[in-house]
Formats: sequence, C-alpha cells, structure tokens
Amino acid sequence: MSINNTSAIILNVTPYRETSCILKLFSPEYGLITGIAKGVKKLKSRREPLERGFHINLTVYLKNNRDINTVSNIHIIDFFPGIRNNLQKTAIRDITFELIITSIINYNPQKELYSILLKFLSQLEQLSEIDILYILLWRFFLKFADISGFGPDFSQCIYCGTPVKESSYLLINKGGISCRNCCKNDFRNSDFLIPERLLYVLASSILQYDNIPAFGSAELLRITRLAVSYCRYHLDIHREFKSLNFLENLFLSETNCTCLHIGF
Repeated sequence: MSINNTSAIILNVTPYRETSCILKLFSPEYGLITGIAKGVKKLKSRREPLERGFHINLTVYLKNNRDINTVSNIHIIDFFPGIRNNLQKTAIRDITFELIITSIINYNPQKELYSILLKFLSQLEQLSEIDILYILLWRFFLKFADISGFGPDFSQCIYCGTPVKESSYLLINKGGISCRNCCKNDFRNSDFLIPERLLYVLASSILQYDNIPAFGSAELLRITRLAVSYCRYHLDIHREFKSLNFLENLFLSETNCTCLHIGF
C-alpha cells in the first residue's frame, strides 16, 4: 500500500452507510480515483458537507488491484458557491464531469486535463453572462478532444483544404469541418452547423470576453448537444449524458415559465 497526498475535484458523491460516503475523484497524479471516506458525515469540525464540484486536498491509501481505496484528511480548498447556487452553471459543470467519468482510465496521470478543468471551474464561478458560460463549455470540450487526439481542425475544409471563413458543418465521423461547397447533402443538416461567428471564438487561443457573439437558447442547446455527440462518438461512449438531459429540461422549464409570464 502507498500513502499519497494529492489535490482533487469531487466528481460524484454516493452515501455509504450512516456516516461514510464514496467519492469519485479526479486528481492530477492519479486521474480517476474511487475512494471511501469513512465517518466523514459525523465530523463536527466540517461545516460544509462534501458535495460534487468541491476542490479538496486529501490523503489516498492506494492498494494494488483495488477498485475502491480509502481516503482521509480531507480539506476543502474551494466549494465554488457561485456554481453551487446556480442551476444552469451546475448543469454545465456536470456535463464536463460526466465526460471525464465516462472516458478517463482510473489511476492514470491527467495533469494537463486537471489543470484545464480547474481553470474552467474558476471561470464558471466568476462569470455570469450566459453566452460566455456556454462558450467556456464548448472550448473545454474542444481542449479535451485535442488532448485525447481527436480534436477537429476548424481552420480549413477537410475536403478541399480551403481556409474556412464562413459557417460550416461539423462532420462528426470525419473529425473535421466541411465548407458549404463540399458538404454532401446528407450532412447539410442544421444540427451540424457551426456558425461563422462561433468558428473564430473556438479557434482562438485566447478568449476575449468583450467580443462574444450572442446566441439564442435553442442555439446554445443545439451546439452543446453537438459537442457532446462529437466526444461520445470518438470515445465510443454509448450511454446518454444525464446532465445534458437535465440541461434540456431546464431550458424547457424556463421556456414554459416565459410563455406563462407573457400570456401564451
């Protein structure tokens, strides 16, 4: 057995018996960790119960060939209250968590992805403009795809090689985009369209918050579905994302409330 101190982000919490819980953790040194925190619920010194999305320090007792390891000495670094108290931010965050849980191998180092996720959470915590929040999510998916080796090239058409400067179609199975001239009729579907105003934002290395294009609610949801579908296809993930379904229901409930408010 090895005893290791590390930082981690809690991706999921499952109650276990009366006083313990099982944590799904993401750490830079060990990737995904499943750990049991014994007696953590009865600690009088803990003012905040452990929840999904917390950034923590902890000790992990790793044993070979063990699916669940013991964790202890948990100290909260940040619990991101701005995300925790906002349903839309929570749903956006949970989509990234579900992507990691369904695709990352246990106990493999993930320092680059951990750094990107932590930066994403910090930005999600601080920012409030709705279009920026979703662009942060889409850029996270793009960076995840790049790290995993299937990132799409938004700079040119995969067929003719022409630099793309207008709205184009993302061909999920091809791993790239097609200009309007080359795109076959089978793929001329608005579900796969990447608007011109979004191509530049996704391809830019630095996100300029004062130059963010505006999107309607339906467009935000469509592009989010497209990003999730792209990663699910290339990672061979067959199950639906519960967090995406929750986000869709959230959009639906907000739309219904708006219609009721204006008298429809």
